[in-house]
Amino acid sequence: MRILSDFDGVLTDQTEEAQRVLDLFMQRFCEATGLNQSDAKTLIENIENEMKQNPTENGWRMSGRITAFANEDLFIHNNGIAALLDDKAKSNDQTATKLLSQLHKNDIRSFSDLMQWAYEQMVKETHVGKLKPMDPATKTVINHLLGKGHTITIVSNSGTDRILNLLKNEGLEAYSHDENPNARLKVRGDARKFELEDPKKGFNVPENNNSYWVDVARPRYETIVKEELPHVVIGDVFTLDLAVPLSLTRIAPENFGGMQLFLRKRNYTPQWSEKFIRNNHEKSAKLNVLNDLKELLEL
Repeated sequence: MRILSDFDGVLTDQTEEAQRVLDLFMQRFCEATGLNQSDAKTLIENIENEMKQNPTENGWRMSGRITAFANEDLFIHNNGIAALLDDKAKSNDQTATKLLSQLHKNDIRSFSDLMQWAYEQMVKETHVGKLKPMDPATKTVINHLLGKGHTITIVSNSGTDRILNLLKNEGLEAYSHDENPNARLKVRGDARKFELEDPKKGFNVPENNNSYWVDVARPRYETIVKEELPHVVIGDVFTLDLAVPLSLTRIAPENFGGMQLFLRKRNYTPQWSEKFIRNNHEKSAKLNVLNDLKELLEL
């Protein structure tokens, strides 16, 4: 079988890395604005509470559209914090506007740019071994799947070099797609699953009185899925990882029908996406919740 898997949150535990991103953001934020740590913490806690109260309206934004919801994983949660602060500054919120003005004086264009800087700093720290995010089961599971004759393509927003470095540290021999597109374990990083195009297209996922509108107008990721023609797709974020493959099984069952989609459940997995996977019976796809990576040993 051809297996397509996300990286962060599936083959890694992102908890430590995501916390490090937020810590770096807070440190630089306080330095640039003059805000003390206590007041900055209170500000962020208020932002987080607002996101929780409006879950369908907050998350990682691209060109004003939500590409992933803030409650889907910890990295996206961080992006959601920055996006909401940017939105408040654009709406002339007095506090956010004043803080953004201070960031500008330090050559920081936006809260989102500052969060991206913090993410890039974290990646550097992980590269030199300060953080060790790999899931303990990753090496065993990958070697088992390869031993059974399956092929694995890792498709991620993370950079190819970051992923190859972490796999190498686990003793796993992987190749970039550009270097060896026929490798049995290969990486297609910088996949930009978050990149959206016009016009919008997608579907609603209901949750109590809310409805999450999931955008599947993701041209780069859709192209990758079409090129790889996977039998199995694994991801921990429904919007970024699973929505496009599911949509393809619906509109092109002759090419993608029967695909198995696995939502890798983590502590942060929201109820709305887990419930959708558990309860939605698709004619064109098999939806599964993956509670532990080792469950793939039975694939």
